[in-house]
Amino acid sequence: LSSANPDAVLRTVDFAGGGVVHVVGAIAGLIGAIAVGPRIGVFNLPNPSQAIMQTTEPLFRYKERQQIMYRVMGIFVIWFSFSGFNAGSAGGISGRVGVVGRVAVNTVLAPTAAMATTSIYVFIVTKRHLPKPVLDSVLSGLVGITSGAHVLS
Repeated sequence: LSSANPDAVLRTVDFAGGGVVHVVGAIAGLIGAIAVGPRIGVFNLPNPSQAIMQTTEPLFRYKERQQIMYRVMGIFVIWFSFSGFNAGSAGGISGRVGVVGRVAVNTVLAPTAAMATTSIYVFIVTKRHLPKPVLDSVLSGLVGITSGAHVLS
């Protein structure tokens, strides 16, 4: 299972081990979700699909402001870490400047595009600026670009 092995049955490209990491993470998450079960009282809405856009009133209580501050700080740390991880996964900069540059740019552009798209969508749907879905979209953009950062242009 490699693009570098000419005898491989299935030739694939898995930059930075993204496929293996996400399969293992998905299986562990599924097992954990089954073991723990649903969160009590979270999805007792008439329409459970609206749970993502629900906010409590008043919008900014002290605890919620504090949680959002920590989420923003965490997203910046993860974004910075992903930038180094993805560029470092190119295997060195010597002779591979083009690949490393493409990976670095894609690692910045993917979460930025996800953030902008989600910001527009959430505002159109709710007529409010909600930070939680926007921050989640940054993480989704980072995860989504990891495996293909070196080939997308």
